[in-house]
Amino acid sequence: MKRILILNSDGFPDRYSQLTTPVPTGITKQAYAEKKILKALNTYYSKISVSEIEYLNMQTQFSQVQNSVNSGVVIEEFEIKPSQSTMYTRNGCYVYNNGTSFICRRIILYIYITDLVEGARDSFISQTVFPTLLDYAKLYLNSPSYCIADHKFCIINFTERAITAPIILKNFATLYAAGMDYIEVFDNSAFNYHSVKKDLFDFHEKFSSDFQTNYNQTTKIYDGKCYSINFNDRCLTWKTDYLSSKLTRIGGKLDFSGSSEKFYWIDTLPVSIFAYNLGYKIDYSNFVNFYNTNKLLFKSTSGKIVRCETLIKYMDKYTKEN
Repeated sequence: MKRILILNSDGFPDRYSQLTTPVPTGITKQAYAEKKILKALNTYYSKISVSEIEYLNMQTQFSQVQNSVNSGVVIEEFEIKPSQSTMYTRNGCYVYNNGTSFICRRIILYIYITDLVEGARDSFISQTVFPTLLDYAKLYLNSPSYCIADHKFCIINFTERAITAPIILKNFATLYAAGMDYIEVFDNSAFNYHSVKKDLFDFHEKFSSDFQTNYNQTTKIYDGKCYSINFNDRCLTWKTDYLSSKLTRIGGKLDFSGSSEKFYWIDTLPVSIFAYNLGYKIDYSNFVNFYNTNKLLFKSTSGKIVRCETLIKYMDKYTKEN
């Protein structure tokens, strides 16, 4: 059995040409980057032992994979009996005949990989994982598991330089706290996942740059941009003022300005999973009201408002089944 990392051919391997890190003499940028990625993966997942990287449109083999330029999967490949082909295919595997044997490919891990340069701070992580994270949630809403999908997620930090922007560090931290693994390729200590606090107050004190300003020591309430936390009542409440302010009209129909809905999703979903797992109540009724009030004012083809519905359904499932 061998294990392979598959990255989207729409983004890779072309992205390696943008590397500015000095590459050792006699090795290509692609070979150097692949070696670094595999080393990082195998260091974190010491029992997986990924041996190579492939580049393709993953949906040609796995229809359940939600494609984006930043997405990937780790698969395991092994030989099966011809009579087992149908069984594995029905379970989401890809089976092919190499001429002498029947080979099965099975997903074991979903991957997100960042760009080399952090770019716009507000959108760097939100546009890496969204909207496909909610597309996975929709696909597996009827699954008996309360997880977003049928396998674990990992985000690979592929940036060459250390990230210092507080919003990006908080995004990494909340994703990790919500259960998404984190790997750095270039060992730039951008984010130390060991520093993620298991206490919600300590977490925000460390990663929310507005915490000192927006935390009321008398009421024990933190009033953030997209949510507030009452630490006495142990309740995290979603707010919609920010989202409402980002509504715009295009051709008489509502839409979200730019990628503002992704900023909202990254700011609410991971921290809610984290808080709920710590025993906090999650009150997202404001968001439900926002959706019900505005859903018919969007274009019927708007994927953004459809994904807002998916977010509600996933929160219903997560907070009721857990």
